[in-house]
Amino acid sequence: MEQVLYHPEHGYYSSGACAIGRKGDYFTNVSVGPLFGQLMVAQFAEIWEELGKINDFVIVEQGAHDGQFARDILQSLQERAPEFFEASRYRIIEPFPILREQQSQALEPFRNKVEWRSSFEPFTGIHFSNELLDAMPVRLIRCNTEKLVDLQGDKILFIERPRSSMAFNQAALDWVDNVAANLQRGYAITIDYGRLGNEFQGNVQVRARHRHLDSPFEEIGHADITMQVDWTSIARRAEANGLRIAGFTDQHHFLTGIISTWPDFLQGPSSNLTASVCIAIAIFLLLTPPMPWNIRLTLYAALLVWTILRPRVALYLIPICVPWGSLDFIEQQGLRLNSADILVIFLAIGWLMSFGLRQNTGPRDRETSHIPPFL
Repeated sequence: MEQVLYHPEHGYYSSGACAIGRKGDYFTNVSVGPLFGQLMVAQFAEIWEELGKINDFVIVEQGAHDGQFARDILQSLQERAPEFFEASRYRIIEPFPILREQQSQALEPFRNKVEWRSSFEPFTGIHFSNELLDAMPVRLIRCNTEKLVDLQGDKILFIERPRSSMAFNQAALDWVDNVAANLQRGYAITIDYGRLGNEFQGNVQVRARHRHLDSPFEEIGHADITMQVDWTSIARRAEANGLRIAGFTDQHHFLTGIISTWPDFLQGPSSNLTASVCIAIAIFLLLTPPMPWNIRLTLYAALLVWTILRPRVALYLIPICVPWGSLDFIEQQGLRLNSADILVIFLAIGWLMSFGLRQNTGPRDRETSHIPPFL
């Protein structure tokens, strides 16, 4: 897995073969536009204020891909929090030259704010990653047996051997050690899909062009290989390194918490119909759990129609579902809800709750792998 994803010349990520978005292999939070970055700026600003508005505040991003998230962050900082923008630096940990070049082009307007490093260095501020841990190499272990990859003639296959004492996700645990050793003061925020405790399933997942592949031996170097994150082991390792777990939640509640706390991020463009449509759909994309694309497209169409008919109501439809306190914000805007609005709101609440009970929330549309689970 490490060679397939990170080989200097042929790796899926390191060679630049990884493509995100409609024409790529999968979607992430950044795919929906700048809204995700704008919401994270609100969270980053709160942390900066908590640390005393220090002058040498460093935002460290790892797994920055083409630099679009960094650009969204810096643009939003410059427009919405100029004092924070002046006091901060943006550091990207990127060992691969081809990705550095892509990031450099995307961040040209902020070249004086951005710096690159090949590995960790001490910093005070925030370490941020989005869908990084799921792409760290893992070992396939079942009971006392480990599966390795071998080449026999021209055929690639699995072989078995007795397992060693290393953890199945040793690379992710080593990453926690590095973050803890270099974070002098501040927070680490990591967003990914995974489970806690007994709910964790160690399934390898392989995707290319938004299709689920049956084997990691298909389209080697041109497909994404991941495993969901075992949050329990990550949290325990962080605490063993002296870090404190400040919070843990699903993406839906995390983002709606930001929206309800800083509603100004949504108020500005609400009078513009096109902007209202874009924001409403972006919120919908960020907050909904994974589901088949035919269902998503149907819901997008319904949301679009409702936004056109009632743009201000549709704009706030998703944020008011969770938490309930956001209803106060709706009242402050002087919105008048008719019976149809209320019906749509309650249908949305019921739909989100039903999916929340059955599925893990996350930005990617992934299905259970045909590859048997190990662990």
